[in-house]
Amino acid sequence: MAERWNNEAAPPDIQAEIAKSKGTDMIEHFATEMFKTAGMRVCILSAWKDSQGKLMLGGHDFNEQFGDGESFIKTRDWDSIIMPEWVEYAGEQFDGEDDGEPPMVKSKK
Repeated sequence: MAERWNNEAAPPDIQAEIAKSKGTDMIEHFATEMFKTAGMRVCILSAWKDSQGKLMLGGHDFNEQFGDGESFIKTRDWDSIIMPEWVEYAGEQFDGEDDGEPPMVKSKK
C-alpha cells in the first residue's frame, strides 16, 4: 500500500486527516528549512478537502519568526487581491461548488 501511495496518492480520507493533523507542522518545517539552509522566505497557500469533502484554504506565513522578517500576510493586500484569486483557483482545482467562500486557516507564530 505504501508503494501505491508513493506512486499515486493516499486515499482521500487519509489525505483529509493528514491535512488536518499534520499539514501546518509540515509546512512550518518546510518554511524553517528553506530559511535556514537557503535564506529563503516563503508564504504558502494551501487548499484541501476535509473529511466531509468541504474545500478548506490555508495561508501559512512564518516569516516573523526568522530574524527581522515581516509577515507577508500582514503587510500585503491579502483580503482584496490575494485571497479572491486563491479562492477562484482552489475552487477550480477541487471542483468546488460556488456555495460561498471556503473557510480560511491562517498559520503564523
